[in-house]
Formats: sequence, structure tokens, C-alpha cells
Amino acid sequence: MRSIRIVGVALLSGLLAVPLGAQMRQMFVTSVTGNGNLGSWPDAGFSQGLAAGDAICRARATAAGLPNAADYVAWLSDAVDDAYCRVNRKLGKMADNCGEPALPNLAGAWWRTDGEPFGARILDLVQPEQQVLNPPRVDEFGHYVHVSDFLWTGTSFLGSVGTDTCADWVSAAAGTTGVTGWAHMTSVGWTSYGGNPCSSAGHLLCFETRRGDLLPEYPAWARLAFVTSAGGTGDLGSWPQAGAATGLAAGDAICQSLAAAAGIHHPESFKAWLSDDVTDAIDRFQHDGPWMRLDGVEVAAGKADLTDGVLASSIHFADSGEYLNWPVWTGSWSEGTGTGEHCTSWTSSSSGVNGRAGFSVSAGYSWSYWAGLNCDYAYSHLYCLQDLPLVFFDGFDIGGTTAWSVVVP
Repeated sequence: MRSIRIVGVALLSGLLAVPLGAQMRQMFVTSVTGNGNLGSWPDAGFSQGLAAGDAICRARATAAGLPNAADYVAWLSDAVDDAYCRVNRKLGKMADNCGEPALPNLAGAWWRTDGEPFGARILDLVQPEQQVLNPPRVDEFGHYVHVSDFLWTGTSFLGSVGTDTCADWVSAAAGTTGVTGWAHMTSVGWTSYGGNPCSSAGHLLCFETRRGDLLPEYPAWARLAFVTSAGGTGDLGSWPQAGAATGLAAGDAICQSLAAAAGIHHPESFKAWLSDDVTDAIDRFQHDGPWMRLDGVEVAAGKADLTDGVLASSIHFADSGEYLNWPVWTGSWSEGTGTGEHCTSWTSSSSGVNGRAGFSVSAGYSWSYWAGLNCDYAYSHLYCLQDLPLVFFDGFDIGGTTAWSVVVP
């Protein structure tokens, strides 16, 4: 794992740095959609396959007036070329280092067209790093695409070709499929989260190639949120970090224990995002937002933003400094109200009882309401959100918990 700063913690060094005076490189999701035969899209001209994808990206960048429109390529793989190599302006396969002596890491960092960062160097976007800061869901004009829209990629979480590519992007025939990502996901979900029939309509992801500015430091001014590095069953009292607590109190104890172990200031202020039959998750928080992840990326501007079904970014950064891709016990709809699935108020690990879980890499409604899991499932985590008066971190860039200085209502 690359070193990453946790805000207010002296454990890890910074991921982001001051710009070097190069250029900001951009990426976007196409506002237009089409089937898996990319040559059939109006913007493809007379191109086919990967060349059609690139033509579409360049046409959309031109339509939006983006700089360097001719430098965009589609995040697509086929049997000959991997998306990772193509974004590095190389041909071939990652397994062969894209034809170079060593695997290139020449592209990025990238910003979405709405001014929010997507990720740093290309190697950071794929496994094992998975350091996708915000979901890709913004089109060439800076507008959100629909939260449930999918992206044609044909590309695995490694950046190499996936299992299906719509016959190398020339087929929309029945029975053919293509690997897809999702516009509202980070981690690996942005590039590989299942597949779709090639006859259906999806977007493309477009990346400006060449190296650009590094990402700047984030201003630190919000309450914090993280996903727990620890996981366990729906009986939260059985987790080692729970102490003697049970139910909702056990969830809070787990969050506070992990925050303290990570050196995060005011660990006692963290609460778990959990509902049971008596209490809704959103009502457990006295103070409003904003909330940001430990890496400095905003999650929600306030309670209304937290509960409108669309987060600014997913809560997939853990107290350990890792980006995690796991289910998360919530018992909650994305509105923060209870679903009735809460592992008997978080005291049961029975396979015959269900608990509602969210998905840590989602910034759509499934961040909180994703799937019902048997309560004996031992690999679900928790979301931990800070509930205290707003803290300003006026010097966190030098590291250490002394950066947390001023508390206001």
C-alpha cells in the first residue's frame, strides 16, 4: 500500500502534494450512451472497436470545449490492448509491461470536469491500491449521470482485459456481454462490477493521457468518517473492540476503539451508522455535517446530503489507511431510517436472521442499503461518523494530532 495521510494522525505520510506546474488532466463519463458495437455510435465516425471508443471520447471532449481533446482515450480493453496500457499511451498487455522494460506509470493525476479529484497516478487506480478518490459519475459538461448508469470497460480491477468485451467492441448481438463498471462506485467497482448484454446502452469512460499536476492537499475542516478495518458478524458485542457493550452501543465502542488505536483526535465522538427497531441511524447524530473521509475527501455536506441517496464520495477509506471493498452492517435505508433487518438489534449471529448491509465503495443509495446478509456473515464492517462540534485543523499538513486546535458549535 502507498503511504496515505490520515487527517489529524501522524501515522502515515501524505498522498497528495502541491501542484508541480504541469497541467490538470481530466477524465469524464460520456453524456451519450450506446450499445457494445461502438462503431454504431454517432460520434464514432467510421471507426470500429477501440478506435471507435477513442473517437467518441475525443468528439465529446471537443463538444464540451475541453483542452487537449485529441489526447483522450476510452478506458477500454480488448484481446490485444489493455486499458491500463492505452491510458499510458502504450499498446499491448500489462503482462508484457505494455511493451516496456517495466510497467509504465506515466499518466495522471486526474480531475473530474466538475473540479473534484478522481485519482492520482494510473497505478493507484487499480488493485492493489484502489485509491479512487471520487466516483467517476460526471460527464464532459460537468453534470452528474444517473446514479444507476453503467460504463462499458471490458476491463478487470487490475486494468487488464476482463472476461467479456462485446467481441472486441464490434457486437451488439444477443448472447454477447461486456464487462462493465458503475458510475457511482469507487475502489474496483468503477471499472469492474459485473457485465451487461451488449445490446444494452452504457456510457464510456474517457481519460486525458500524459502526465499532469499532482493533486493538492485538501483543506481540512469537516467532521470525519471512516469504514472500520475490522469486520465481524451481526452480533456486534462479539467483536473484540466492543468491550462489554452490546447492540448499538457495541457499534459505537468498536468505532471509538479503532479511532483511538489509529490516533484520531476525539475518538469518543465517533458513532456507528446503525439502525435498530427503536432508533434510526440519522437520529443518532446530534451535530450536522459536513463529513469527510480520513484522506480528506468530502462524503456529505450535511445530514440532508447524507440521506438524499447520493453521497459526494463513498466511505471506503479505513482507520488503517486502506481503501476497502466490503459489505457494511447498517440496518438502514439510505435515508438513515431503519429497515427492520438488524440482526435482532445487533445481538445475533444466527444464519436464520438477516441484517441489512451497505457496500463501502458505493456513493449511490447502496452505500447504506445494498443487501440483506445472514447475521453469521463474519466479514461485514461498520461505518463510523464523528458527532462533535466542528473542528478546524489549522496545520495538519505538518502531521500529528496537535493540528486539531479549534472547536466551534
